[in-house]
Amino acid sequence: MSRLVSIASKALAWPHSAEMAENTHGTAPTTEAVPSLRASTFMLFAWTEMFTATEASHLPDREVMMKYYCAIVSGLVLIGSIYAHDGFGVKETGAGLSGTARPRDASSIYLNPASAGLIRANCLSAGYSRLAWGIGGASIERAHGSYVFRRPDIGGAALSFSILNQDVSYYAKLGLTASGEFIVLKRRLALGVTGNWYQTGYRPSQFVGHDDGTDPLFRDGTQSNALGISAGLAANLYRDLWLGLAARDINEPNLAFQDTVGWGKRPMELQGGLYYPIHRYFRPSLDLMWRNETINEEQVLRWRLGADARLPRGFYVRTGFDGTSIDAGLTIYAGSLFGGLDMDYAFVYPLEKDLAEVGAVSHHFGVSIWGIERRPIRVDLVAESLTPAQKVQAGVDNTIVGTLQNTGREACGGFSVTLASIDSDGQWRIIYPVKYLDGAPPDSLISLDWNWKPSEAGEWTLRMSVDDDGRNLPELSGKIEEKRKDNNTVQKLVNVAPAGSFKFEIEKRNATVTRLEYVVEERPLVPVIFFAPGSSDLDAESRALLGEYALRLAKNPDAHLAIEGFFDTSDGVECTTASELEIRRAEAVRDAILSREASLDGRIRIANRLDCASPRYRIDPSKVIRDKSLIADENRRARLWVEFPEQESVVAEYELACGQAAVPQSVNIDKRIIDLIDRNEDVKMIIEGGFSA
Repeated sequence: MSRLVSIASKALAWPHSAEMAENTHGTAPTTEAVPSLRASTFMLFAWTEMFTATEASHLPDREVMMKYYCAIVSGLVLIGSIYAHDGFGVKETGAGLSGTARPRDASSIYLNPASAGLIRANCLSAGYSRLAWGIGGASIERAHGSYVFRRPDIGGAALSFSILNQDVSYYAKLGLTASGEFIVLKRRLALGVTGNWYQTGYRPSQFVGHDDGTDPLFRDGTQSNALGISAGLAANLYRDLWLGLAARDINEPNLAFQDTVGWGKRPMELQGGLYYPIHRYFRPSLDLMWRNETINEEQVLRWRLGADARLPRGFYVRTGFDGTSIDAGLTIYAGSLFGGLDMDYAFVYPLEKDLAEVGAVSHHFGVSIWGIERRPIRVDLVAESLTPAQKVQAGVDNTIVGTLQNTGREACGGFSVTLASIDSDGQWRIIYPVKYLDGAPPDSLISLDWNWKPSEAGEWTLRMSVDDDGRNLPELSGKIEEKRKDNNTVQKLVNVAPAGSFKFEIEKRNATVTRLEYVVEERPLVPVIFFAPGSSDLDAESRALLGEYALRLAKNPDAHLAIEGFFDTSDGVECTTASELEIRRAEAVRDAILSREASLDGRIRIANRLDCASPRYRIDPSKVIRDKSLIADENRRARLWVEFPEQESVVAEYELACGQAAVPQSVNIDKRIIDLIDRNEDVKMIIEGGFSA
């Protein structure tokens, strides 16, 4: 008993031992009974002495009374201090309890409920803490766990628990959190709320000789329950600058056993902070915390400062200061497991001299398992409309106008837009060219137009597909990740009228017809096929393009096709032996066309000539700064062009004499021109007129 009294005297003489619990980041003092808080330190030293004594009947009455007094006072004071500040996640502990504006893992919801709406993925966090490790006879342990289910662009929900255990008492809470994510003024904002069910209790079996039926303290039971409400906010202010605000235990839940025990409430805490990652090696957080209580007649108001650093090979270190302790932490990240695995450690060293002398440090261990990150999808491309600009006629060019919109909240990268038709045999045909856009800003309306020349009159179905390169018609072949894909197409049923006739009249006497000639329009077919280094194989896109060549040649029986292959030093061949590769490329193009239309045999010729001194590129090398491989890509090609061997050029000129009295009502056109136009669908006639003063 003398040892017990001496230890108690030392403990009760400590002037600031009330701060010890908070220095471990596991407990905190209460408001009204500050002088009695010294008994908590007394309990830490003397608990074993009191409750491992012999039977109560073997002790004098004074010792029995002392035992009950010490147990009740010190135990209640400790429990009161524990549930005033029951601890946070391991990462936050290592950063000085800062980071209201920065979600680190699932346990961040203890600090700010809004964190559930901002962490990068689903996360399961668990931790174990040993508080006041160096104090003999003290066994204060804390375990916690939390799981956050994250839904991008919506928010998150979380379930959490925490239990702090001591030999004769415990303190536990179970929390349910909901957080929503919003976009306000193009900035991310999260709001969260947590409902906590608290319970604190004693284990009377640890009191030697204790009788529950006669103890007035526990006449209503050995447990006390209460409900607490917390709320938080996190907002992106500017670029990487974040603001966090949290109000914990707003209703100050009461866990007192008796009405006469005034220090049973959990005081409300308000904390706000800023987070701004300056560099991967320096990501600071600065918080200010206010608690609705006084310690040594001073209001609890503390700065909390922390900083993280991301090191190579998955190591993270952090340090912090909260006015009562110096903290440090370490995280080892393994990205190959699950969506990521964090192994955390934090160390808390108290600044209180007496606590430091007895080694009242705390150690915290944790692990977080991440799910696969679901990046929020904020792009949604919509095909709005498809409209002919005028009455559609067969055999002539008609303008088709399509509109699309990005209804999402973020801009998207480049994508293709394809216009296609269903012909009379039910086959999809691309109406070239396939449009390519560099991107689409949010809430943007974009208009595109195509020239379409239907081959015959009747009902045609047109379809515009957004983010589609047309390779797998009628399926979409896109690359933009969107909220929805079912709104990427729009169809239009178009009635095509028969081709009309035109009448050419000369309205002025001095009009002069200077020249008539025909031209062949190759647009929109691309006259180049590209190859991989050292290869003469065609990819799917090239075969589709050559299939269109075959169809066009079949509709123009007087047209012939010439093909010339080229090579580049990136092919790995010398100039003297490159002709074989050039010819193979030209032959590959020819064979692909003949495989679609065998009737074209005899109308396709290989026009290769080997000239090592001739440059192969069409790009000025002096203008290629970043990627000179573009020149090599351009060189590895086969070039195509259309010829009319029978009639290379037909020109007819007619002149009206100045002052001629009778203006001719018609002009005779060479029959060769008329026959050529009749036989070849894509041959056009251009009429140029002129006049002189």
